[in-house]
Amino acid sequence: MPRPTNKSDLLALSQKNYESLLALIEQIPLEQQSAPFEYNERDKTLRDVLVHLYEWQVLLLRFVRTNLEKTSDFVPILHSIFYSLPCNFVFFDRIWVWK
Repeated sequence: MPRPTNKSDLLALSQKNYESLLALIEQIPLEQQSAPFEYNERDKTLRDVLVHLYEWQVLLLRFVRTNLEKTSDFVPILHSIFYSLPCNFVFFDRIWVWK
């Protein structure tokens, strides 16, 4: 599918990709969905990955909203190394507190 060129195409593609993600997750047996990954990285389970994705989306939406409203000079430093961003530690704390 070509890149979206307007808002309605972008929303349609976003919805299609979201449904594809849910379908992919549903194919994974429930035991494996909550099982820890075999490697020792920041994200320990599928839930951790999804929460991290959600938190980054919230960060992006806040960035766009505050800049459109001119209520803040908030600019995420996206070129930084991912682990060095303080928000990652906040995300990580939220993920493991929810257990």
